[in-house]
Amino acid sequence: MTNCVPLKEQSVPNVWQILYQQYDNFKEERLSHRRFTSSELEVLIKELENDSRFTVTKAGESVEGRPIYLVKLGWGPKKVLLWSQMHGDEPTATAAIIDLFNFFQSDEDDVFDSLRQNILQNTTLYFLPMLNPDGAARYQRRNALDIDLNRDAQRLASPESQLLKNIRDSLQADWGFNLHDQNPRYAAGPKGPAATIALLAPPVDDAGTVDNVRRPAMQMVVKLNEVLQPFIPRGVAKWNDDFEPRAFGENMQRWGTSTILIESGGYPGDPEKQEIRKLNFVALLAAFQSIATGSWQQESIIDYDKIPENARFFYDLVVRNAQLEKDGFLYTADVGIDRNERELRQPELGQPELGQPELGQPELRQPNQPLFYYESSIEDLGDLSVFQGFEELNAKGLRLQAGKVYPFAFEDMQQLQLYGVEKLLKDGYTSVMLSNIPEDMEYSSLPINLQLPKTATGFGMDEPADFVLLKGDKVHYAIINGFVYNLQKGEGKVKNARVKR
Repeated sequence: MTNCVPLKEQSVPNVWQILYQQYDNFKEERLSHRRFTSSELEVLIKELENDSRFTVTKAGESVEGRPIYLVKLGWGPKKVLLWSQMHGDEPTATAAIIDLFNFFQSDEDDVFDSLRQNILQNTTLYFLPMLNPDGAARYQRRNALDIDLNRDAQRLASPESQLLKNIRDSLQADWGFNLHDQNPRYAAGPKGPAATIALLAPPVDDAGTVDNVRRPAMQMVVKLNEVLQPFIPRGVAKWNDDFEPRAFGENMQRWGTSTILIESGGYPGDPEKQEIRKLNFVALLAAFQSIATGSWQQESIIDYDKIPENARFFYDLVVRNAQLEKDGFLYTADVGIDRNERELRQPELGQPELGQPELGQPELRQPNQPLFYYESSIEDLGDLSVFQGFEELNAKGLRLQAGKVYPFAFEDMQQLQLYGVEKLLKDGYTSVMLSNIPEDMEYSSLPINLQLPKTATGFGMDEPADFVLLKGDKVHYAIINGFVYNLQKGEGKVKNARVKR
């Protein structure tokens, strides 16, 4: 540990600010991306077996035989159960849980000793870091049976759902934390910034009854909102509180466990959600401390309803005030574009094909291995003044023209690069034909789309976002697969272009 500042007599908000500042001392660097699997996680969990403060148990197995671990920490009377990644593609809090393990293992500083001891003496923490390892292997929401585990709390058709219910019942947990990721394009209210964190005390019925189990959860939500506001001002939202009778959050409340939903949303410039991971780390420690001390009881549920609800008001890119022409009509419109992640086909290093249990010695992914690429789409067109973009481009005075396909095929990538991609963009071409596209090539690293057939991409709703913006006859910007390339400066942020066969 380095650069540790003693807490001395700090107020509670300052404790969380110092913890936030010193987070890198506890961050698990081996989880450097979101698409980690149960094998990678297992390596880190197994290391806890050498620390007497932790009890690691193989609680069960997934449909395909992947292990599901339960980690116990602390010896206090208040039992807290946390489960993460019941949706396989929602891993932000899972990484934060591993960071928490590092925090409680720390013995090289005395900065947070009182915080650690207070939590461990007054609570017993039970972690299910990855409830859906089969979904994580595919990076998909559902499990190997295509069941949404968060809609299986009543029927309990899946072994993972049964395991979670059995653990809750055996512990009779006082508190539950249901940890998820939400669409990063939500805003905190219709005029708010991105909803970086969304919170909810799930309802127990359609009427929204506040009973003696849900009330503490609502008070805890208020407490967490207070803790998070200094880091993400106005960036905390409330998840929709419509009653879902099949969901675990609602049923946990009804079974007697005060449950808080934490959803990790979006943060500008944080596609891998590392900042949001840090916020989860701080929020969960604040929750543990509040449970240990009972400080949540000081909060009013009146403030619960003051938290703005999630609103869908963000696009990845908004191009504003572009001039368009169609069928002789000239008009001005904004263009809302989303960039959608697509999983690469290549299996990870040392792992079997998806759909098969992981056998033998766990192995990690190759360092810096690409894990996904983007495919963009035009999601909306018209007056988008009520929406925001994580990235925005003002095209006032510029004419929008659909991208063209260069009429002659290039033999290979080398010939294309010799010809010059920027020259093609300046001539209004956003795609080129390539005679030989390697079979394993799923995206282009050049800022221009590649294709075999001679078919032009259209411009309109649900079409790929490929077009140019001109002033007179001169192209100023090329939008390639939803990313902006500035022809005036010869630069852009094109992460990848499409490959179409």
